[in-house]
Amino acid sequence: MIIGFQIIIILPFTYQAVADMTGFKYGGGTGWWDYLILSKFLGGDSERQYGSTYGNSIYWKFINEKTYLAPWFASTLKKGMIFVNLYYFFFR
Repeated sequence: MIIGFQIIIILPFTYQAVADMTGFKYGGGTGWWDYLILSKFLGGDSERQYGSTYGNSIYWKFINEKTYLAPWFASTLKKGMIFVNLYYFFFR
């Protein structure tokens, strides 16, 4: 199921016809292998802590880049996500 979801997500980025149908202007330019490496699906690109760089992030623009790239921020964020999931699924 997880691999099927990844395949559905990758289609607009790897096939130009699907990119045109879904409204992606610049889709179809990335190959399967590039997508897998950049998505960390195979454990590649270990230098980045996050799935996106600060410049490509749309959700974290309210903090500065130095804080976003700090190692403590990534570990605190991961612990916070675990806490929220535990609370939501087991304690509420």
